[in-house]
Amino acid sequence: MRKKIWYAVSKKGQGRVFTTCPVRNEHWGVWEAESVGCISMLFMMFEADGLELPDLKWQDDPVAMEITMELCHE
Repeated sequence: MRKKIWYAVSKKGQGRVFTTCPVRNEHWGVWEAESVGCISMLFMMFEADGLELPDLKWQDDPVAMEITMELCHE
């Protein structure tokens, strides 16, 4: 199974993962789109294990990424 997600960084420098392509809100300095907390938590776990997310700034466009999950039979 594959899931496309997006990563963007707010004006304050906070990175966030979205399940739909976010739109920049200039007034508040944030990106707006659907976001699911458990996917954000998953990415925090991946970062703790060494995943390097793109080095984005507020002025950069969101980056699309893909999660692939497979069932492992052991």
